[in-house]
Amino acid sequence: MFGFVLHYCWNIKRLIFYPMAILTIICSALIATKTAMFASLLLVFLIPIVNERANVFKLTKLKLKLFIPLLIFSSLLIYFILDLLHTIGLYDKVIWVIQEKGVLGLLLSGRIEFSTQIIEAFMLFSTWFEYAFGVGTIGMSDYFFSKYSSEVDPVDLFVYFGVIGSTIVYFTYYIMMLPAFSVFRRSSFLSPIIVLVNMILLLLSFFSGHILNSGMLGLLWGVFNSLVFIKPIERQKDSYND
Repeated sequence: MFGFVLHYCWNIKRLIFYPMAILTIICSALIATKTAMFASLLLVFLIPIVNERANVFKLTKLKLKLFIPLLIFSSLLIYFILDLLHTIGLYDKVIWVIQEKGVLGLLLSGRIEFSTQIIEAFMLFSTWFEYAFGVGTIGMSDYFFSKYSSEVDPVDLFVYFGVIGSTIVYFTYYIMMLPAFSVFRRSSFLSPIIVLVNMILLLLSFFSGHILNSGMLGLLWGVFNSLVFIKPIERQKDSYND
């Protein structure tokens, strides 16, 4: 919803885009999860870029105007975070975690280790049939009694549904996203935001769980992708009226 509103504001009422962008970041901060804050920043800074359409991969003045403030903002944010960590006495602990697990390990909150353990257990104890079709959530709980998910979607999909099932899942999402990508460079008003949201959700699925295998999100995701067909339907109605 935030992405759709930001996209509309950037194209129709650009002056409203900037307060809406600030509101989006504030709302993500209130949710207080790394995933929400990361997604909101991507939306705010990438919506103007994807609306360049054919020039999206070219260096333009707009990109310079966006990335220079982003670089300054990121530098200031890192400075204030480090200062805050020094103040509350957590700086040494954070540095130790980074040295032990790396930056990715810090961001993923231990998901790498748990995902590795799940994959190793699955490959060690499963049969060929389970490799192909998975063991489901109950099967995962047989390996780890306290958790039913690694909270990393590719790992969960592989263990839940196996090679065949996870391939079907990814192929289904590919088919769902294909129409928006096919008209990205054309005059379709909603295709840029649909493509961007698809890419963000796919990216986030590698860092947090319950995205690709979420029934609630999956329904909304499919409906959101179907918006790319609104314009052709309107044209078809106009042709009938003529």
